[in-house]
Amino acid sequence: MYDRAKAILSALERVVTEPESQLGLTLTAVAAAANACGFLAVGRFLSHMSGVVSTMAFHAAAGEVEILLLMAGVFILFVAGAACSAMIVNEAVRRRYRNVYIWPLILEAILLAAYGIGSTMALPEWRYDVVIGFSFLMGLQNATITTISGARMRTTHITGVVTDIGTEIGRLLYERSGRRVIPSLTSNPYKLVLLLCLVTSFFLGGVLGVLSFTQIGLLTCVPLALILAVVIIIMHRYYPNRPEK
Repeated sequence: MYDRAKAILSALERVVTEPESQLGLTLTAVAAAANACGFLAVGRFLSHMSGVVSTMAFHAAAGEVEILLLMAGVFILFVAGAACSAMIVNEAVRRRYRNVYIWPLILEAILLAAYGIGSTMALPEWRYDVVIGFSFLMGLQNATITTISGARMRTTHITGVVTDIGTEIGRLLYERSGRRVIPSLTSNPYKLVLLLCLVTSFFLGGVLGVLSFTQIGLLTCVPLALILAVVIIIMHRYYPNRPEK
């Protein structure tokens, strides 16, 4: 029991101090806040692709073409955001930039700031179309952190995160039963703690996003962009990296 507790505390310390984990937790909170703003603005979560595809199927069966096309646009923009991230990173690698991962984040920060500032000048009937673009940002950011972490973290895919949490808990409980476990199926305390922290970060980011939106509306995107700007500066200054050839 003591060894388990020690392993979990060690994993928590690693999550808190590891730059990659810090980045993932910060981006997860930003994504949750932006996602909350999108929901409050248009009544839909724009990063939940399972829900988007289910909604498309429902409205296709009901013959409601307008909403079907709208959700298809959300889906396409999410995919386009992920594709854009991959293209930007690949081009940064080709050009041998000092830190290849900051460039899609720079684009995200610019777009977030533009959405926030633009929301104060846009006509009310444009707001729906503008906020749908959040799905592009969600795809862009999700693909970026997935690439950085080697697919260990996804900032908006909480269903997958919770599934992995359940898997790790199941493995941990099985090990406690005393049965023999093959090495590839042993529990990973670091992964479990990281996943729990990601869910917590997403929850807190969503709460802050809602509280901010109720006060300043889509202008919430501006402080989110500033947070990304700080992350970008820190990454560029202290954590230069490139994928290995």
